Amino acid sequence: MIVECPKSNRNYCTVLNPLPHFGGTEIGLFLASHGECRKVGEERPIVAIPWTQRSRRDAIIWGQAMPETYQQYRKRALGYLESMGNRDPIKIQKATPAKLERLLHGVPRKELQRRPARGKWSVLEILGHLADAELAMAWRLRIMLARRGATLLWFDQDIWARKFRYQTRDHRQLLDLFRALRQSNLALLKSIPRREWGRCYGIHELRGRQSVADFVLMEAAHDLNHLRQIAGILGR
Repeated sequence: MIVECPKSNRNYCTVLNPLPHFGGTEIGLFLASHGECRKVGEERPIVAIPWTQRSRRDAIIWGQAMPETYQQYRKRALGYLESMGNRDPIKIQKATPAKLERLLHGVPRKELQRRPARGKWSVLEILGHLADAELAMAWRLRIMLARRGATLLWFDQDIWARKFRYQTRDHRQLLDLFRALRQSNLALLKSIPRREWGRCYGIHELRGRQSVADFVLMEAAHDLNHLRQIAGILGR
């Protein structure tokens, strides 16, 4: 069954199988903050899965294609680290701003705004995401180091990309912001003994317990994932 959102005119598929955990019957997938979704051709609202429960998306089709679960993304992203001989994640993070600068050198703005496919981010949107992800990282590191077991809030990257209008931003400003935040986070990590990274942790809203060491590793893998994505879009 297909559902549509009146506010975005985008269609979404419902679950493949009943999910009693979410109340059973007819369940549609859409961001709860967008309001209700409805069946095509009917006015009766259906129940929407809150986006904060996206961890069950392995049972859902979104936008006509089965998206990755976090576990699948983690395995794929960590594979990029493995292909580099499991290099020190800090060294990878240090190198990312310069690699981005080289990739973006001389690229026209229209090319930076071009989305490679429907529902896919442009290079500009990826840059905005990298900067905001680093901002989120700054808070998460500090809260984990200061108060072990603290709740780590989840943010919806697609809503942020749209609400904060990444497509309208200047790529140089985004890159400068990313670089400054990254340098600040790396300086903080350098001030904390590495043996503490595994002891300091938070409870992520979707993924459960994650330590500073986990975030450091995945941030490096996240960098490699998006560097590959940008290079692919630009054909470099």
